[in-house]
Amino acid sequence: AMVNLTMDGPADLKIRIFDINGKKIESFNHTLNNAGAHTFRLPLNNLDAGLYSAMIILDKGNNSFQQTYKIVKMH
Repeated sequence: AMVNLTMDGPADLKIRIFDINGKKIESFNHTLNNAGAHTFRLPLNNLDAGLYSAMIILDKGNNSFQQTYKIVKMH
């Protein structure tokens, strides 16, 4: 799964992957130093088939944004 973001300035990107029971199973942090378009591949290769949630958090210091996505991983 791919995530496309367009940033207006620097931000810290946090990606959290949770299983169907809400247990955090993956966690990744990236620093986005430049404004513009960014594309990230969600790290799903090591996960078994099933239903997951991905939480995307953008932290820009005084301002943060959070979005949660449901993911179905097929074998």
